Order: sequence, then structure tokens, then C-alpha cells
Amino acid sequence: MQSRFIRLVTLITAIYCVYHYRYRIVNWLMSYSVARKLVVRTSFSIPGVRERFLQGAFRSTFS
Repeated sequence: MQSRFIRLVTLITAIYCVYHYRYRIVNWLMSYSVARKLVVRTSFSIPGVRERFLQGAFRSTFS
């Protein structure tokens, strides 16, 4: 019973810390080129993401 309580408290604390420092964690992960390439490759495999990005990146400014 007591070890279950300790696990629960540890899990809640870990979730809180990850949530609280989520942007620092993401920035730390994105500082590695392999992780950055993996995120870009994965996000471009999602339908619609690539088209929207390319439309926004190459939008005509002379219209």
C-alpha cells in the first residue's frame, strides 16, 4: 500500500515537472540535429502539413 502511494506521488511529480518544463525540454531536444531532422521528416509525412507549409513559404508577394 505504501509503495503504491510512493509510486503515485512520484508519477504525479514527474508529470508536473515535464509539464512545467515542457518548452525547455523541447528546446533541449531540438538542439540536436538528428532529433530536429526526425521531427521535420515525421511532420511532413502527416497529410496536409507539407502542402500548407509550401503554400505559406512560396506565397506570391506581388499579388
